[in-house]
Amino acid sequence: MGITSYPRTPRLVNRFKLGADPEFTFQGKDGSYIYAENLGLTTLTGFGCDMSGRQAEIRAYPSRFALEVVASMADSLRWMGTIENGATLALNWQATAYNGKDGCGGHIHFGRRRPQLRQLDTDILDSTTKRLLHEGVFDRYSSIDRQRTPGHYGKAGDIRVTNHGYEYRTPSTPLSSPWLTYFTLVINKLMVYHGKATPKNPTNPDEGFVELLKMYEDVDDDAAIALSALRKFGIPRESKEDFKGKWGVSSGLPALEKCNRFFPSMIKGEDSTCRELFRHFMDGLDIPCRWPKPTWGPYFLPIGFQPVNVQPHTLGHLPDVAMNLISKNITVSVNVGDRFTIHSGIPLPLKEIGEALSTGVSDVRSRPPLSVPAIVLTVPGNFKNSLTQCKLLHDVLSNTELFPVCKAENFSCADWSKWDNLKPTIVASKIMQGKVIAKVEGKKKVVAPPIVPKKPRVVNDFEDGGNW
Repeated sequence: MGITSYPRTPRLVNRFKLGADPEFTFQGKDGSYIYAENLGLTTLTGFGCDMSGRQAEIRAYPSRFALEVVASMADSLRWMGTIENGATLALNWQATAYNGKDGCGGHIHFGRRRPQLRQLDTDILDSTTKRLLHEGVFDRYSSIDRQRTPGHYGKAGDIRVTNHGYEYRTPSTPLSSPWLTYFTLVINKLMVYHGKATPKNPTNPDEGFVELLKMYEDVDDDAAIALSALRKFGIPRESKEDFKGKWGVSSGLPALEKCNRFFPSMIKGEDSTCRELFRHFMDGLDIPCRWPKPTWGPYFLPIGFQPVNVQPHTLGHLPDVAMNLISKNITVSVNVGDRFTIHSGIPLPLKEIGEALSTGVSDVRSRPPLSVPAIVLTVPGNFKNSLTQCKLLHDVLSNTELFPVCKAENFSCADWSKWDNLKPTIVASKIMQGKVIAKVEGKKKVVAPPIVPKKPRVVNDFEDGGNW
């Protein structure tokens, strides 16, 4: 039995959630490679750049319903078109496994935490990827070139264990079209759920895809929608064309935003975008090109509020420390250095901060106060490799009793009263003054006694180099 209307409560065989963080590249009209970070993109939002700063990356909102994951990608791409007054819109957006310098992955996240199933899942996903390459869904030669890049990305069995389950990193990017993206997610989802690898030498792989979707169309709406699209569009193919229009990214320049905007680490797709995709896959209608609407809060930040920053191009879990955090009246940044230190331009409750961090950080040091309204947290190099430590620091940093910082989800109810009237820690600067060598009283010259300079008073709530 097929599907005829958009499912408000979709039928899904999978209990696990899906996610994705596919990459692509920007290309100038002259064919030049434009780095994503040069367009103002970062690693902290749902659309941005990857750790190298060169490729662009979409970080999709997870869901059991693959259609909602694709909707998150569609709206994230639309939002990407709004940044820097539409600077990205003048470029070609290209999604291919290898662009001549860098590879672009199509990593898929699975919310499956049982380690005893991981090897079986990996074998199933590898056989599915091999089959997609064999059928020309993805470009075989471009995928081979990606595997030859430093790091050997795209090789079989590339799994990274995460807090939510695991990330399968072997596939190439599917972003060249919404249909390729959806097809890839649904086929991989159903194969993992089915629990069996594909035959090594199937007689007719196309029929295998159809049979898989038919097997689940009456119990899974992803399968039913994908089967309808497969009959309408045929097997999807990777393309090197500019894909903006296929995803509904507006070609016109966005309205200038004079206010500071906040973007979360993942953007949930609009309900209207889910319906646009449904009509696209079911009826073949083009996805309308339009500007997106925020599905989160806050969107506009009041004066004085800003996102917490983290040192760019830092592998590991360090970006997790600053994810979705907002500070008030002060710049807060997290960097990598030699040891764990706090350098602040305002008084902080250092004893309480030390106690809160003590379960995961044994040596925290304070530094002399900054002369500007800023807080700089420095962590040792190995700290970023520990998800547990980074999550701890995230929780401590977002405690509004300890820092003038809150989680975005708590922004509307955060109590900032402790920090409203706080005066900055001021380091007195040295005063340069002339030296009195004599006083003239009428015709009499009186030699002045030497002046002993007073030491400037330094207001410092930190112990220089002190330990907790």
